[in-house]
Amino acid sequence: MLLDSENLETLHEQIVKVLQCAQNESSLHKRRVKLLCKLHAQAATLVEKGKQPGQVKRVGEKKFNEAFWKTIANVLPVRKGVVEADRAVRLVGAFVQQLTRESGM
Repeated sequence: MLLDSENLETLHEQIVKVLQCAQNESSLHKRRVKLLCKLHAQAATLVEKGKQPGQVKRVGEKKFNEAFWKTIANVLPVRKGVVEADRAVRLVGAFVQQLTRESGM
């Protein structure tokens, strides 16, 4: 789904759907990482004008970060060894690793 300012509110549901799929099977983690990266990149392009000339607010990236952390906050308290939670954590790790690679860090 293409992300724009009208459907920015569905971002949380999209992230939840990706993590739920990851909990069921880990064979498609690369595809899900690419999907999360695509959502992040699309959200990062959504900006609003700031109060000062030339200033922009990164509203899309902020919304993505809020939705992402809200979603994984439900997984993190689960103790190690729960297969579904471990799969979701592996996906989050792969996603963060991919973002780090893309940013050149």
